[in-house]
Amino acid sequence: MFESNTEDDSDAPKAKKNSNISENQDSQEVVRIGGLKNMMKSVGVKSKITEPSTDDIPKSEAINNNSLKSLTLDDSRRLFISYAQELTAQKRTSLAAFLSDPLLKIGDNNTVTFTVGSKIVESEIKEEAVKIVAHFEKNGYALNKLNCIVNAKQISDYKMFTPKQQFDSFAEKYPKLNDFAERFYLDFD
Repeated sequence: MFESNTEDDSDAPKAKKNSNISENQDSQEVVRIGGLKNMMKSVGVKSKITEPSTDDIPKSEAINNNSLKSLTLDDSRRLFISYAQELTAQKRTSLAAFLSDPLLKIGDNNTVTFTVGSKIVESEIKEEAVKIVAHFEKNGYALNKLNCIVNAKQISDYKMFTPKQQFDSFAEKYPKLNDFAERFYLDFD
């Protein structure tokens, strides 16, 4: 009798273990249904993001480059300022702030080279390049290529952000400003 009780007791936990195992297997099957990649494929989401290219501009909107004017520094600044105003209207103020006062050079074959202070601004300009070229063409100017050079030192010399930087810049040009600041105990920090 003692042996039979132990066998019954041992059978009961085995049944419980088996039911636990089958419950665990069911939950594992639910977890293993599929990954994010398979789900995205079934929904129809593409896994790669395509970069904008010049092919994105419809052929009907393409303007003949022969009829477009060559760029000058003043014309390009004026067009970048007008494009910055459009970006401001679209609530894209970070790029608009840069384009409203860019540090740029006009190269051969209507090429514009920007000097930017960070890779973030560089990537924003590259993303916007097709639209910028279209803006120039719409206004009758040829812009064949946009280049970006990342140089934070040159940007900090060009754009002065603090009163101390502004004072130091003027003091380089007009050394008597240092005497003026000392005489009247001016502090620009």
